[in-house]
Amino acid sequence: MSDPNDDNYSDVGKDDLRSLREDLNKLREDFVRIAERLRKTARNQGSEAAEKLRTSAERGWSEAKTTAETVVEERPLVAGFVLLVVGMFFGLLFSGRR
Repeated sequence: MSDPNDDNYSDVGKDDLRSLREDLNKLREDFVRIAERLRKTARNQGSEAAEKLRTSAERGWSEAKTTAETVVEERPLVAGFVLLVVGMFFGLLFSGRR
């Protein structure tokens, strides 16, 4: 009572299932490659951003240092007074007596 066409359907189903599994494995491999590329891109952009930040910070520090040296050379009394006031402020801020 079995239909001879049932075997043909099961063979077609097995082939479709095998093909689907192969496609899923290929898709999984593609996702792995995409994830790796994204990771490399993020790493490169992070190091580029860090380099830009470091360069900017060095430039800012150099400018601040030059400005401070210029102020101290041009107005030594004012610079000394500012340092005295800042020192007193930090002394009061961090002293144990309040």
